[in-house]
Amino acid sequence: MDGAKECPDAVSDNTSLAENNHNLPPESTLPSAHPNGSSSDDQRDENGGTCVQETENASADEDDSEYFDSDVTVSSDSEDYETDEEEITKEDLKSLRNLKDDLTKLLDDLKASPNSYYCHQAFPDAPNPMVSISDFGPLGLPLSAPEAQRLISSSRQAPFGKGERTVVDKAVRDTWEIDASKIMLENPAWNTWMEKTVVPHVCEILGVSISASAPRAELYKLLLYETGSHFLPHQDTEKMPGMFATIVVTLPSRFSGGQLVLSHAGKNDVIDIAETSFNTTHVMSWYTDIMHSVKPVQSGYRLAFSYNLVHGKNSFKPVVNLPEQKTEKLRTLLKNWSKADRAGHQDIDWKLCFSMDHQYSEMNLRSATLKGDDARLVAIVAPIAAELNFGLYVANVELRKEGAAEEWDGKGRFWKGRTSDTSGFEMTDVYDETLSIECVYDVDGIPMDAGYLSIDDIEMVPGGLGDGDPDEEEYSGYTGNEGGNLEYWYHDSLLIFCPDLDQFRIDQNQICDYAQDVLAKIHVESQAPTKEDIALVNQVLKIMNRGPPISVLEEAMDVLTCAARNWNHLDVWKCAVSSCPPKHLLEAIGNDGFLEALDMFGVLHVENVLLNALHYDLTNSRRLSLIEHLFKNAIERHDPAWVYWFDGLRYSVLCTLKEPEDADVEYLVNAAKCSGTQYFNDVVISQLKSFKPNLNFWLSLLSGLSQARSLIPPEPQAVGAIVSNVLDDILSNVAAFPVLAKTSSSYSYSLDPPAKKKPDIDSWSKAMELCLLLPSSGNCRTFVEKMRNTYANEKDDEKIWILDTFVGPAVRRLDTILNSKEVLKSGDMALIEFFDFATELFVENRLSKPDCKEAEIEDFISAASRSHVSLLNDKLSTGVIESLVKKYPKLAPKLLQGVFEMKKAREMANSDTESCERIVFDIVKAIILETSLSSNPEDIKHWQLPLRDVVSPAVKTTMDLLALCFDFEVQSLASDLLDKLLLHVASFSDETHITCIERVLVPIIPRIKEFLSQRGQSLSAEPFRQFTAQVLNDYVKIVLGTRPAESVPLADIKAVGCGCADCERLVSFFIGTESVLLIQEKVNVRKHLLQQLEATRRWGVKWKIIVRTSPETVQVIKPSSLAAATHWIERKERGLKFLQSVGTTEELSNILGSDYTLVADALGFRSPLAVLKASGWSHGSANSEGSNGKNRGSKRLSMESNNSQKRIRMDGNAGGTTV
Repeated sequence: MDGAKECPDAVSDNTSLAENNHNLPPESTLPSAHPNGSSSDDQRDENGGTCVQETENASADEDDSEYFDSDVTVSSDSEDYETDEEEITKEDLKSLRNLKDDLTKLLDDLKASPNSYYCHQAFPDAPNPMVSISDFGPLGLPLSAPEAQRLISSSRQAPFGKGERTVVDKAVRDTWEIDASKIMLENPAWNTWMEKTVVPHVCEILGVSISASAPRAELYKLLLYETGSHFLPHQDTEKMPGMFATIVVTLPSRFSGGQLVLSHAGKNDVIDIAETSFNTTHVMSWYTDIMHSVKPVQSGYRLAFSYNLVHGKNSFKPVVNLPEQKTEKLRTLLKNWSKADRAGHQDIDWKLCFSMDHQYSEMNLRSATLKGDDARLVAIVAPIAAELNFGLYVANVELRKEGAAEEWDGKGRFWKGRTSDTSGFEMTDVYDETLSIECVYDVDGIPMDAGYLSIDDIEMVPGGLGDGDPDEEEYSGYTGNEGGNLEYWYHDSLLIFCPDLDQFRIDQNQICDYAQDVLAKIHVESQAPTKEDIALVNQVLKIMNRGPPISVLEEAMDVLTCAARNWNHLDVWKCAVSSCPPKHLLEAIGNDGFLEALDMFGVLHVENVLLNALHYDLTNSRRLSLIEHLFKNAIERHDPAWVYWFDGLRYSVLCTLKEPEDADVEYLVNAAKCSGTQYFNDVVISQLKSFKPNLNFWLSLLSGLSQARSLIPPEPQAVGAIVSNVLDDILSNVAAFPVLAKTSSSYSYSLDPPAKKKPDIDSWSKAMELCLLLPSSGNCRTFVEKMRNTYANEKDDEKIWILDTFVGPAVRRLDTILNSKEVLKSGDMALIEFFDFATELFVENRLSKPDCKEAEIEDFISAASRSHVSLLNDKLSTGVIESLVKKYPKLAPKLLQGVFEMKKAREMANSDTESCERIVFDIVKAIILETSLSSNPEDIKHWQLPLRDVVSPAVKTTMDLLALCFDFEVQSLASDLLDKLLLHVASFSDETHITCIERVLVPIIPRIKEFLSQRGQSLSAEPFRQFTAQVLNDYVKIVLGTRPAESVPLADIKAVGCGCADCERLVSFFIGTESVLLIQEKVNVRKHLLQQLEATRRWGVKWKIIVRTSPETVQVIKPSSLAAATHWIERKERGLKFLQSVGTTEELSNILGSDYTLVADALGFRSPLAVLKASGWSHGSANSEGSNGKNRGSKRLSMESNNSQKRIRMDGNAGGTTV
């Protein structure tokens, strides 16, 4: 595209593709889109509703025509109805003066019918079911006493429902039962009789239409009542969805008593069949909510089948044929009520709630399953309400009363505890009464939100809920502090009239499950719909018109459009899209859904819906995604007409963009590839600027355009121009130091202090990231200059705010961005301007302050490590660096690393590195100066020899600092480091000094040697040669010294004692290095050793007995002079080993120079050549043997060294701790 295409006014005005002729260019103009997305030939009733009608390919059975309601319509929104509504007149208002009474009379008249709430019929000629029971066998009828006893042995005690529990309590129900799963009816005539005779007769008496309900009887239990068996008054529970009544069939058996008592609406009926029970089958049936009981059996056995009577259709909607004059009064009354409500007449009830004849479970209301006169009434009223857009709902309510009760039990005692047996108690004072709505459904079973509804007494017809006996009651007895408490619960099912549909909102939590249940029943995969499928479709359409969540809309549209395609049913598709809110059309139908609809139904029927979906959808991404999908498909089909049409739709969408979102970026970039830079800049960018999207959107879009610039015509430079212009516009509108918008306080008189303004680092960082898109354009420099100027012109308190709350977070955010992205060096350099600015602010306003925080120093280091070298050279003088390192030693390595990386970068660019080298040198030198090598003198005093594996921490610290010198290429500072170490050791005196030499200086030499070897250097190089020579000389002069004279001959020391193991322990102590020996042994051992110690008293040995221990302890203390010669020999041996570890004779000679002979002689070191000569080997023979001779000489030296080690182990004890 060249970008020259003109922009049409709107999507709805775009050209159409007429008559599904793919070879013709679009020429006809599409009319304005209808708000609900429907096309002109949608099937609508006279009030604007849409419905799915039967078509010739609908495979419905002829006998289902009575229950199939092909005229069900989907009401349109109330606005559609109001367009032609009549204004309310005085006569209309006059007719509403007695609204409640008039409506009550009308409803009573309409629901009047001859039907009963129960049924009883004797069938003397009923077939024998030929009952057979698992693990029992055939059951003989009529039932005999022996057979009954045998049956009881195979039965279980029947439970009953108590609240949410199922319990066994013979005081309430004393009956035996056998589950239907164990029962076999071997006479086929029985089931035929039940289906063709019993069920139709029961339904006729109860007023249930066979054709509309298609009821079925399902066997539930076999019940056996023996003498004394009974069942107290109760209501049947609904065992399965659609169950509305119970059928009991008593089988021939002889008994007396066992009357069935039924109660409903103030009437009581008794059925007594005992007289003919032996030779007659009796059928009794009643609605599940009827209160009934079985009186005790006086004699014999009462045997009966219990059946559940269940509606066979998804929902029971009786068909009622009434004369028009009977319904016209109701239509007029409801219509006037609606007009009065819309006119805002406050004196008219906004809803009325009529108590229904039967009580229903929530399962009944959810399945729209009503009974008797209730079903008949709803069947009359519901079509009229739908016609008038009048609200009609069913609900369950609960009234709870709580009050004081009599506390006297009649026997002179107070009743305590809690019980459901409230006989003898009466509520004397009601102090709490609550009416709650448990659930609300419309008459089609769609769940409504009951959470916000309330019902007043005046709205109840008839009133007086809570005046009679309660459905449930509970008594809490006297507690000592409070009197007895009585609670009553009353339940009722209501039919609610409400003229305003908006007063009842759909239940967003339940509608999903409800819709899924309905959708799952539609035979989507079939080739043609049944009448039941069409009814279900209409039910789904009603759900869609009640404003369900988008997830329900999507699922419903998916099912209905799929069904429409499989059935080739255009009306289903039209009604589905017509029932979907226009703004959700595109989301609900989807890209594939539109493509499949175009293929199935043609452009003529789909075009309007497609254009409306593009017009009303609120997201650019969905609209452009659809165009891309259709356009790609047209390309693959090689269909030029469709290509032309969809390409035009793309430009229409681009001309009518919605509020931009991040998800739009991908499609906008693709659109730029098609339209070119000129069109994209003139049409798309100009619209986007008017929306003022956030910086994150701009960053994503401009990044996408930059990455795709080679694919956007006419040339990449044009894309750069667009990005640059947009950047200039964006950055000019971003504040230098943006602040988050304040949230206004709800109360102007709030005593809380005003909240401090907070920096908007997100917006600022996005602006800086935008600068990186074109690092060479100078945008970043311009923006930072804006920050500099703003800061310079601010007042002092504002400058403090910038320093305290903005600069640090800004540095951290930008540092994180640069570390987490592959940023070009040019982009990194573009941001140096900001880091320079931040570094200047820190140095000039923070580093010199005594209250400078550690976090601020860390931010400064982050900024400084990315700043210009010239700036750092000016700002980071030697004194500043020393002060920083001294005050914040833990942060110095980060600054060092940053400057060192700058140095390396400049080396790569062949730039001057002198300034960087100076800063690195000063930082490392300051670190060496400020790092402590000190050891605790008290610890040093307790170091014991020999400790070959443990060294002073000063050794590790020194090696770390030495590595720092080499890693950062300032090896010359090694001299300062080694001098510092020597001064550290020299700071100690006497024995501590000697110990420190052995535990600090001696161990570090081999480590330095290995360190240098890894870097291709040796100890002969300065300053390491001088340092090593110093350590060797100090060892000889200070540690070794002159050999002391033996105060006691070694032979005399070894002669102490009798030679036993305890005495040998004494000898080892006298020869060894320990100065104190503790002996904690039995009394005979202590006495023996004390006797031997007497001979050492003249040597200055002392001892004492510590009696506080058990056994007592002998503490022996020897004078230091006793083993001085031994200690000297050991130090010499250690010195010799140390000397050998330093290097070869040649290396030692180079290191020690003129001191070589002195050190070697003092430690008894002989070169390999000297050893060979002393052994009688001539110089020539040594040469003739070559390397083998040298090896033998070296081996001998090694053996001598090993012998020395063995002697040390024998003569001394190892242990202790070192630094």
